[in-house]
Amino acid sequence: MDRRNKLQLEAAAAWSGVVFVVGYPIFWLFMAKMQPPVPYSFTPEQMADYYLSNRSRILYGMAISAVFGGTWLTFTAQLAVVLRRIEGEGAVFTLISVLGGVLAGWALIFTPVTWMMPAMRVDADPQIIRAFNDYAYLLFNGTFIISSLQAIAHGIVGLCDQSQHKIFPRWSCWVAIVAGIGFFFVGPTPFVESGAFALEGWFAGWFPGTGYFIWTMVTTYYMIVDVHRRQRQTAVALD
Repeated sequence: MDRRNKLQLEAAAAWSGVVFVVGYPIFWLFMAKMQPPVPYSFTPEQMADYYLSNRSRILYGMAISAVFGGTWLTFTAQLAVVLRRIEGEGAVFTLISVLGGVLAGWALIFTPVTWMMPAMRVDADPQIIRAFNDYAYLLFNGTFIISSLQAIAHGIVGLCDQSQHKIFPRWSCWVAIVAGIGFFFVGPTPFVESGAFALEGWFAGWFPGTGYFIWTMVTTYYMIVDVHRRQRQTAVALD
């Protein structure tokens, strides 16, 4: 494969970050309306009634969200390519970012499918419906450390970039690190029943997710800028 074709593939992978940032919230947040979450304090009957009342939008929203979750893998692949160029040999943080991204992609695909299950079987025992809902949220939030590691590793590599033309400005690297640290706020949600740090609380519910998408948007932008710059350089060199 020649250099031009490789860069075209890199550009497509970089743009997949835009697809994720636009598509996932549309179907997960707005169509399925998974934010604010259904509180853990709901009784089994309340939970069953919630899934029955919102069956269609949860089924379709989650099914499409799972598809858009796959674009996190292509975003992660391009981020790894960029970080590997910065870090060079012994790219430990790049590998951490790759592993974190792959596992985060799995969670972004698997948890929507899990939310679909109680929506499909609304005639099931209410205890089972609540159990599946809790399982999905515990999996979605309880695995926060994998996203934290991906974001923090990215930020560290970017800050260590000694090249003349830095791909990620220092401020964007700090955005990555802050976003990674922000994920820790979802950790206590199983143990907090009310307030800002509960599952449906404004701090645990909105702060980590907002930071996550800001980091993704900023990172995507600079990856697109980088690959377009290299495409122009390649075009000049080959002409």
